[in-house]
Amino acid sequence: MIIKRILLIFIILLLLFPTANATILNLVVGDTIYPTRKHVSSLHKTIELDEVQVIGQRKLFSIRKDTTFINTDCLRVRKGANLEDLIRNIPGMEYDKANRQLSFKGKPLNGVNINGETFMGNDIIAALENMPTDAVELLKLYDMLSALEKMTGVDDGADNYVLDIKTKSTYNGSLTGTLTAEHGNRDRRRDEVQGNLFNADGENTSLTLRSDNLSNMNIGGNNFQNILSGNIVKKFGKKITLNASLSLNAFHNGSENHDYDEQYLSSGTKYRESMLLSLSKNHSNAANINLQYNIDKKTLLNISANGNFGRSDNLTDNTTYLYERNTAADTLTSGTLRNNTKSNGKNYHVSADLTRRIGKAGASFTVKATLGGNSNETNNTSLSLTKFHHLRNAVGGDSLLLRNLCQQLPTLRNESRISLQYTHPFGKQLKLQTGYGLHHEEDRNTSNTYDYTIPNRPYIDSLSYENTLSICGQELTLRMDYKGKQWKINSGIDVEWQRRNICRQHNSETVDYTVKATEYKPKFGAKWNNGKIEVELRYNGNTQQPSIQALLTLDDKSNPLSVKIGNPQLKPAYQQQLSIRLNERKYGITFMGNYHNSFNDFAEEVTYDSNTGARTYRTVNINGNYSVDGMLQWQKQVKRLMLSGTMRTSFKNHVYLFHEQTYGNALKSKTHTTGNEVSLRLNYQPKWGNIDLHASWQLYRSNNLLTNTHVNTIDYDCGISGTVELPHDIEIWGDANCHLRRGTYSTTDDDQWLLNVGASCRFLRKKQATLSFKWNDILNRRRDFNRSVSGYGYHESFRPQIHGYALVSLRYRFSLTKSKTDKNSHKQQNPNK
Repeated sequence: MIIKRILLIFIILLLLFPTANATILNLVVGDTIYPTRKHVSSLHKTIELDEVQVIGQRKLFSIRKDTTFINTDCLRVRKGANLEDLIRNIPGMEYDKANRQLSFKGKPLNGVNINGETFMGNDIIAALENMPTDAVELLKLYDMLSALEKMTGVDDGADNYVLDIKTKSTYNGSLTGTLTAEHGNRDRRRDEVQGNLFNADGENTSLTLRSDNLSNMNIGGNNFQNILSGNIVKKFGKKITLNASLSLNAFHNGSENHDYDEQYLSSGTKYRESMLLSLSKNHSNAANINLQYNIDKKTLLNISANGNFGRSDNLTDNTTYLYERNTAADTLTSGTLRNNTKSNGKNYHVSADLTRRIGKAGASFTVKATLGGNSNETNNTSLSLTKFHHLRNAVGGDSLLLRNLCQQLPTLRNESRISLQYTHPFGKQLKLQTGYGLHHEEDRNTSNTYDYTIPNRPYIDSLSYENTLSICGQELTLRMDYKGKQWKINSGIDVEWQRRNICRQHNSETVDYTVKATEYKPKFGAKWNNGKIEVELRYNGNTQQPSIQALLTLDDKSNPLSVKIGNPQLKPAYQQQLSIRLNERKYGITFMGNYHNSFNDFAEEVTYDSNTGARTYRTVNINGNYSVDGMLQWQKQVKRLMLSGTMRTSFKNHVYLFHEQTYGNALKSKTHTTGNEVSLRLNYQPKWGNIDLHASWQLYRSNNLLTNTHVNTIDYDCGISGTVELPHDIEIWGDANCHLRRGTYSTTDDDQWLLNVGASCRFLRKKQATLSFKWNDILNRRRDFNRSVSGYGYHESFRPQIHGYALVSLRYRFSLTKSKTDKNSHKQQNPNK
């Protein structure tokens, strides 16, 4: 009993004694540690903390003001993975590599930064593929202001949401990189050399050389891509920052595509089947350079230039069948079309702005100038043979149409702008900006057509033309920017008065006329944030002028079954979008809604020839097109378990015009399309690896009101993936996924079942080398199958894919860092520095 009392007294003294002179730390897991000493006794002593240990699970997300922080320590990926693999494990992050789009909680990201500076010229794919996960310490998401916006204090109203990467201190100042060789059966391969040099102040240098065919799974002839890309950010003192990037690309892509279409017409639904064989060779080279010069505290100069040039050689063979009743026995028209298109193109854009602050209040003048343009030389040779089964020739057989055309299609466009802006502050929170500018633009496109069916290849006047569009405009801008503790309001309007001169030369005749037009571009944005809830409201409007091709293009009959004609009576269209966004931080709930509609929208008027099945397309103005969509997203972290869910819904009203020979008058066709989607995800991050479960359901319903045609498409998707870390630096991983397609036309043959497994082992003294084995698509059930519904009808596309293959890869990671002794000896040799 006495021993228990002594032990109890000892424990009480042990707990109370440190608090007499305790240093109390205000800690938030995942945040910066700020110590504050609060002495609970009258003794004032200096206390030194040798080490502080915080025991607990770090939060994946933390938010401070308008910036979202992502602690990558909460995420586990395979050793040697790149940033793309890490991004795919973040709840709320969606990456669409095919469309080069990255978004977080429904908000698109415009680029990737390294320690606050642009990386890879805002090329998202290049940034994600070239950034090793091992170098990432922290991810930040925020709306990045340009240097000009920071100088004037006025936001231009455009979203510039970026992903900013903070690199680990061990990587800063070190040259790191990888050498990768990956080869397998079915001629699958990937060879890559990559090097990176990062600094904490944002300076970075990256270089990547890669040759592979793993990103293209289409069945074709010798598909590959060769890429050389580089990026450099260099600071010269505190005043000058240089950012440059370069990309050299060569692509070879061959594919086979099968398409099925239904078109809604008053006389009944029409059907089309086609098979397209394509082979393309492309070379593209791009460069980008930006210079920021802070001349002094009141003067800023920005200069940027970018351009690219490339050439392509595309060969396509298209076989098409048109049916009246979706049966080969009732074939209306069949045809083959071979196109060989060769083109050489280039474009450039140069801009500069100079800002000078005046007075003590912070008013400023800004002069901006831009110059840009593009040119393209295209040579297209087409050979078509069309058989009209319902038209008879002189001997009573099917009517045939043979065409062999060569079209030379040069285009040229030049544009220049210059403007003067004045910004005036009203206190510390409100600023007004006004500006005046001049705009000039000239577009020219030409078509020279020759008939190759005749030996001397005569020039065809009826299919040749030259169109020129010249624009002279004056622009007035007004903008307001308010930044308070909880409110941020930005609004403005751009109004441009244009004189548009249109000239057309055709059949030795010249038509020249001038019209006046006015473009309006209003913007409004308001954001309220009280630290717990963030609400954002945005409105954007835009006047869109018809293109010169839509206005003046004469009959394009290179494809006899799809003819395009121009419409000189087109009017400008006005498009507007209203969006609302709500973000609740405590429970991780995000809501977003959008409404979009157009006045005088551009749509295709389709004329259907019931005898041949050919369609003639003409752009017209139409009203009634609008869409509504919404998204609700939720995420929750429970220790090592992360849960997230997303719900989406949409409604679209699509209108177009068509008429058939038997009716004569154009009819209006409306199609209502509704979409619903639910997805759930569970991610568990134990110490020995990670497990990820996901499931989704998509339902799209369309109803054409004219023909009362209903089409349903349903997609079910579920899968599991995981990584297990074993002793002796061995990792095994795998993923299984099934995609079930159901609906009006789908069968079980359209389903996709994927199973992939792999293993890796790290070796050498510092574990720099990794040997891996991967077996992809073990079940041979990979399918590239897409379905979509529009106002015109139903469409589905299928591409045969390369199935099961195995890969063996060897990767070596290197790191070159100056030793401390080298640095110390350098300091001793330069004691005055």
